[in-house]
Amino acid sequence: MSSIIEYSYAQFHSLPEIPITNIVEDGEKFGTITLKIKKTNITTTPTLFLFTIDTTGSMAESAYKNVSKMTVVKQTFKSMITYLSNLETPIYIRVHSFNETVDVIVDNILITKDNYTEIISKIDNLLPDRSTNIGDALKSANDLMEKYSNENPNHQVVHIFMTDGEATFGITNENELAKIVNTSFSNNFVGFGIDHNASLLKKLSDLENSEYMFVDNMENTTMIYGETIHRYLYSAIKNAEIRIEDGLIYNWKTNTWDNKLMEPIIISEVEKIYHIKSKNVEELEIELYGVIDNDNNNVQLLDTIDMLPDLISFNNIKNEEQINEKEIDEDNYVIQPNDLSKYIFRQRTQELLFISNNFLDKDSSEINNFKTELKSFFKIMRDYMKTKKLLQDKFMITLCDDICITYRSVGTSVGLMYSASRSTSQGRQQTYNVTPIVRNRPLPDFPINRSYNTLMPPPLTRGGTGVVNNLTQEFIEDTYFDYKGLNINTRIIDNEISCEECEIDNYDLSNDITSCYANEGTLNTMRSMSQI
Repeated sequence: MSSIIEYSYAQFHSLPEIPITNIVEDGEKFGTITLKIKKTNITTTPTLFLFTIDTTGSMAESAYKNVSKMTVVKQTFKSMITYLSNLETPIYIRVHSFNETVDVIVDNILITKDNYTEIISKIDNLLPDRSTNIGDALKSANDLMEKYSNENPNHQVVHIFMTDGEATFGITNENELAKIVNTSFSNNFVGFGIDHNASLLKKLSDLENSEYMFVDNMENTTMIYGETIHRYLYSAIKNAEIRIEDGLIYNWKTNTWDNKLMEPIIISEVEKIYHIKSKNVEELEIELYGVIDNDNNNVQLLDTIDMLPDLISFNNIKNEEQINEKEIDEDNYVIQPNDLSKYIFRQRTQELLFISNNFLDKDSSEINNFKTELKSFFKIMRDYMKTKKLLQDKFMITLCDDICITYRSVGTSVGLMYSASRSTSQGRQQTYNVTPIVRNRPLPDFPINRSYNTLMPPPLTRGGTGVVNNLTQEFIEDTYFDYKGLNINTRIIDNEISCEECEIDNYDLSNDITSCYANEGTLNTMRSMSQI
């Protein structure tokens, strides 16, 4: 095992019953791989962050409380640049602004404590105007990344592209725009507000080395950028590949089962759970390959992942000395079966999230049929949680939120934005989770409040889960970073809910924007950047 891996193991569901059907085929067993990465230091690899910023006329529109989108972007950059200037690692920045043309605002500058205020002042001079030429913006980014990478082959190059609208000038066809993206580099596409073209950004993010992020509540912008920045500063393994013989692993981006899975980056401190299945568990072989950060591009075998032995409980044993293979007969021990029901529910949730990403042009009957399926699955999951006393389990609550948000937004103008974002967060097991700001029970069809870029009017005072409308220090400490706490609906006490509350139409979202996969390192970066 590589020194960077804290632990790893595979296990299979061995209970005779399975909570939902059609997860695996006849003769197959459902299982998981658990991979825990040790805490690592910040990368020493020089990194260029290329930011492509939409400065079209729509960026002058209000984001919230009469604060414009452009003002939000400027404040976010101020926080990011200030944070990056204090790091003990070489960080370069380049900034392109685009509307009908592309302008270079900041040109390949190494960020230091001496020049960060000058960089911020250049961002402060941005003014929104004219239409959106996404094609030229992507081409300019490609030209820069290729040139920079050729000149600095040992540097890491990261592209973060942000737009609040859709292509209205130059190339506007989504397929043609997707052909422009250079997948040799990491591309992160940020949809800023509810008016962006989610279909386009989803198509771009489906490409290799690409991700989609959605800023629905603009007061959380720094949170989203913070997690993205952390991903590249604390990458433990790059170009990771899990290979399986006599089994298959689930790919959430394609909703397929394959004999290998690629992960562009696995970060420090994270624990990752992957879903697998096999008809021949005894012959299963699992290997992890990848590049250790700061080790150039040397792909190596990092780990052979073994099967976790069955847990055994002993009966009629008086002392530890008797626990010896030679002294225990069949009547003295009981094998404890592995119960992976929670991950079986996660598997079905991921499949439904993938399906929901293809509902932009569906008719009302198809949407209603899909909502019926979501409703039925949700009821089964809530009944299971009640029976197993898991109503306060953050993992299961995240799944409930995934399904409920999809149910209430599918078929609306923001449906793809939420389903794609929640799918990415669940698949990548990210810390930040896009969550509509709600009070009690949201309306079934999620009417859009464009002035706040949310699906329901935001609360103006502290609610039961600690959500407030202003991004105050108290808000950050209580809501964003209590990742081990149970930040859930306070009406649930002692795992007791009524039958009505097992129904999706009566479910109260948790309002929790930190997922069950949150880790200390990512949260620290998000917190540090938000406090600036």
